[in-house]
Amino acid sequence: MDFAFIGGGNMGRALAAALIRQGVSKPAGVLVIDPDETARELSSRLGCAVAEAPDARLADAAVVLLAVKPQQAPAAMAAVQPRLGGGQVVVSIMAGVTLKALQEGLHHRAVVRVMPNTPAQVGLGMNVYHAAPAVTARQLEAVERLLSASGEVLAVKSEDAIDAATAVSGSGPA
Repeated sequence: MDFAFIGGGNMGRALAAALIRQGVSKPAGVLVIDPDETARELSSRLGCAVAEAPDARLADAAVVLLAVKPQQAPAAMAAVQPRLGGGQVVVSIMAGVTLKALQEGLHHRAVVRVMPNTPAQVGLGMNVYHAAPAVTARQLEAVERLLSASGEVLAVKSEDAIDAATAVSGSGPA
């Protein structure tokens, strides 16, 4: 697996589809984990591998993307944490969930916060991100490949800028 998505809802599926459409990953290189049968079925139609809950395949993904609603963060992190490997980078699109909260909840240092927006569904998104200092250049390259498949990418120096992007870029197009 190249990429594992925890959550196969609209944004998770849009980003997974963009990876495949842009040739960043083959469908077999994308795992979508979602307890909802409909979400799994829609992801399966893209050619993605699917699972109801995190399994051993999660450890093989270079990039793990948390694409669940912020109120689901504690449960998602608890399910993912035991399956993470040291070389993985975890990307979160959960609004309001800080890098510190991610690192503590996952017991993992290499985390990135991203605020995508709905135009990502048609390849015209704006993805604003901030990475923790522990993220390596190689991991950052993989994250940028993921994000650029769905549109433009902007790295910001301050995590506070992610919250501003949430208000402007994330909510504005909706």
